This record gives sequence, structure tokens and C-alpha cells, in this order.
Amino acid sequence: MELIGREEQITRLENYIQGNMGGNLVVHGQGGHGKTFLIKSWLNKQSASKQILGIHYSLRSDFEPAQYFLKQWIQQIVAQLPNDIYNQWQANLKERSKLPYSLNEWVNQVGNRYQVDGYIFLLKIKSLLKVYSGKIILCLDQCELLSAEGRELLRLICEWKPERMF
Repeated sequence: MELIGREEQITRLENYIQGNMGGNLVVHGQGGHGKTFLIKSWLNKQSASKQILGIHYSLRSDFEPAQYFLKQWIQQIVAQLPNDIYNQWQANLKERSKLPYSLNEWVNQVGNRYQVDGYIFLLKIKSLLKVYSGKIILCLDQCELLSAEGRELLRLICEWKPERMF
């Protein structure tokens, strides 16, 4: 399917993303009006030349652990990164954080440590921004399904507004 008749929204989205600052952007509206399709279509059109890494995750249920969306974002980032950037990221992480486990080990952990996982997620993103020169767009769809802990975790992450991350 092709995105038709959304030129104004796409222009506003591109103007916001092309700014040099990071920040939070909320796309909201009634169900069934194409918010998800708009964002997914726009992300799919982004090319490597624009240096944009677009990650989309849609919550499936209100029973997901609070930090699950963070781990899904990291898994999708890992899947999209070129090998050389991934290897630089791993080296930077090892040097900066002194964490005793890899990305995959962290992603596979389960537990009620959502604040710790939020901190680790931010460390990993900060480290990625040191080796990746482009912009990172993290989309979380169906936010109304977030638990109270998930909303708190998202709020804490959104308070930190790094450049080049949206």
C-alpha cells in the first residue's frame, strides 16, 4: 500500500526530524486513522543516505513486562546496524560501561528490574550515539497498553533528550 494524502503530516515530520536537536514527538488521534501506517511508511522510505535508523515496536498487550519495549528496540537496532558499526558499538560499550554481559544476554534477562534496565538501555543508546553519526528514531506504538511501570520508565527515558534521537 502507498501513503496518499498525507503530504502535510510528512513534511511536518521531516522538518522536525531534520532539526539537530533530539526530542520527543507524539503522534496521536483516534484509532483507525492511520497513525501507525503513516509512521511505518515514512520510516520505510528513509534511505541510508539520510543516516536515519528507524525502529518501530508496537505493544501487543498490557501484560508485557515494563521494560520489554526497550529490549525490542535494542534487538531491532542490532538487526539493522552494519557489522562495522555494531562492532564499534560493542567495543565502546565494553570500554564505557564495564557491564559484565553482552547485549544479547541483557535482552534475554527477565525480571522486575525495569529501572535498572532503563538505565542500562540509556547507557547502550549513549554508547551507540558515540559511534553512529546518524539519527535514531524509536517509535513505540499502542502506548495506552503500557503498565504504570512502563509509563514511568518511558517518562524517565524521555526526560533525557539526546541529540539525534527521537
